[in-house]
Formats: sequence, structure tokens, C-alpha cells
Amino acid sequence: MLAWDILTNIADEIELYFERKIGMPTVAYILCRIASIFHALSGTLYFVLDISNCKHMEFILPLTVAVSTNSISLLFLLRVRAVFHERRKAQIFFITFWLISAATSALFFKIGDIGQSIINPQKCAYRNLHPTFSLVAIGFFLVFDTIVYLAISFHLFRNFQFERNMENILGAGSHRQTSSFFTGKCLPAFSRSFLRDGQLYYTISFLLSVPVIIIYLLPSIATQYKVITNPLYTALLSILACYVFRNVKLGKIRGESPSLSISSLRFLSQAGSTDGSQLQ
Repeated sequence: MLAWDILTNIADEIELYFERKIGMPTVAYILCRIASIFHALSGTLYFVLDISNCKHMEFILPLTVAVSTNSISLLFLLRVRAVFHERRKAQIFFITFWLISAATSALFFKIGDIGQSIINPQKCAYRNLHPTFSLVAIGFFLVFDTIVYLAISFHLFRNFQFERNMENILGAGSHRQTSSFFTGKCLPAFSRSFLRDGQLYYTISFLLSVPVIIIYLLPSIATQYKVITNPLYTALLSILACYVFRNVKLGKIRGESPSLSISSLRFLSQAGSTDGSQLQ
């Protein structure tokens, strides 16, 4: 699945690596790609191959899932820092929360012991699974996504004179007001597209996280079927996070009329201002 995503976007990948300046955001993107691929491969090897020493997998599996999830959230930390580039306290808050979320990913190493399977001694299997540790790590990851999504959404509306635009639709009733808030109707084309990309990622992140949490909580599901959800979870989130990143970095967010290039979006040090047509 990850290979298919890379191949179908190979032109964008080449442009990103060889035709654009490589900065911290691109490095984070590459790390996200590599970590997700290694996690998917290690998960596949765990279930498919005959492994003589399962202790190696006990370290490799949690390491790859921790690096993969943290690299995904790092992309959105850089995104929210770009939006709040003029507010130092807000940046410190998001960095601190990301560090806490990254620290909790160490709990993946405590999810359980891996040893030789009783049914097939040539394969590895989880034993003494402790789902609480994994749930806490995934929970913090989801909370970080939620905070970033809400913060960017409210900031966009405020910067583009949300109050003034809302006055034009007050006569339509509270339902129209709420609808306009979530659809970005009252925002300029660029901001609306930027908002909807964030909505897409957060919605899928939420829809993926909740089933994974439920699966880990259900005692009737076998341990092996619980842990098999991790590679799929991180792979899908990685694909979507990279999609959102490419849209911004390569200027692929478009308005309703002319396309709006935002390749100059400055994630960290290249701070600028927001004016409704571009976010620099």
C-alpha cells in the first residue's frame, strides 16, 4: 500500500526531493515515509517469516511504530507552528505537547513480550499483552491531532475576519452558521482548502484510532489480531499526512478560479503573514 502510494505520486516525490529546497519539513516528510515503510515491513516479517530469535522483533516492532507515529505528528507540529509563527507562547505549547506525545510512544515498548509461538515454534507471537500502554500512546496521539486541528481552524477564521463574514449569513439561522464554520464557506479559497485538508486528515485519524482502541479493549479478540492493526493504522495515517504535506509544499491547494500556489508556505524559519490568498 505504501509502495503503491509512492509510485502513484512519483512525480511529486521527485520534485520534492530534487527540485525543491530540502529543509526541516522535507526531512520530516522523508523520515515519515521511511519509518512507515520499515514498520510495515517489520510487521509483515513478524507474521509471515520464520524467525529464530524473536527478541529482535520485540525491539524492532515498537521502535518502528514509535518513530512512524512521531514522524507523522511532527509534520503537523511544523504545520501548526507555521500558522502560529508570530505567537511564541503558542509555539511553545504545541512543541511541549508534541514532546509529551512523543514520550508516551515509549509505552509501545511495554505492550507485551514476544517469544516463539506455542502453535508454530518457528514463528513469533506476542505474549502477556498489555493493551493499556498502547492505548495511552494512541490516545495522546489522537489528542494532539485534535488540538492541532482545532487551533488551526479557529486561527484561520479569526485571521480572515470571521466575524465580519459571518454577518453576511446571520439571517440564515444557526444551522447555516454552524455549517459555514465547518465547511469554511466564509473563508477565502486558499484558507478554505487549507482547512478542508486538515479536516480530511483529522476525520480519518479519528475514524482509524477509535476502532483500534476498541479492538484492543475487547477481550474476545486474540492478541495476534490486535497487534496486526498497528501497521495498517500507521500506514494509512502516513499516506494521508504525506498527501496533506505535498499539497502544501508543492502548491497544490487550488481555489475556485485560478490556482493558488502556496509552495512558499514557510513551516518554521521562513515566517511571513497570512492575507487570505497565501499562508507564508
